[in-house]
Amino acid sequence: WPYRFEYSRPVFAAKALIVVVLSYALLPLTLYKERIAAELYTGSLVALHLLILVVYVWRVRVRELDGDAKSLAGRLCGLAVTVFLLLLAANINAGTSIPGLAVKIALICLVHCVILAFVTVRAVRREHRPLGTEPLVIEPGVGA
Repeated sequence: WPYRFEYSRPVFAAKALIVVVLSYALLPLTLYKERIAAELYTGSLVALHLLILVVYVWRVRVRELDGDAKSLAGRLCGLAVTVFLLLLAANINAGTSIPGLAVKIALICLVHCVILAFVTVRAVRREHRPLGTEPLVIEPGVGA
């Protein structure tokens, strides 16, 4: 594999936890959406998604994510696929049962965490060295 992947485990874990908590904050909102004003429901959804977007980009240096055009293309294709999967998961009809909605949100959380990986994990191109071309290190006084 021509790339190695770098990321901060504590930062990624914290971001993933925040995304999961914010996603499950949708559970009561979804249960009571018929009982609250449409403006409040829509505003809450927008605010929640803006918070998730902030979590995605927090401490991300976009210019340092990709080592070359191939890794950037792979990242963009991966993001397109996961956004499509997120749309599919969001359109699953789970009814109004709490277990059904919890499973639906779990699927959404899984896709969100994959998107989070695409947004935060840095792809670094490995240095290619044909066999037998490792640099020769000569230490003074050794073997003399």
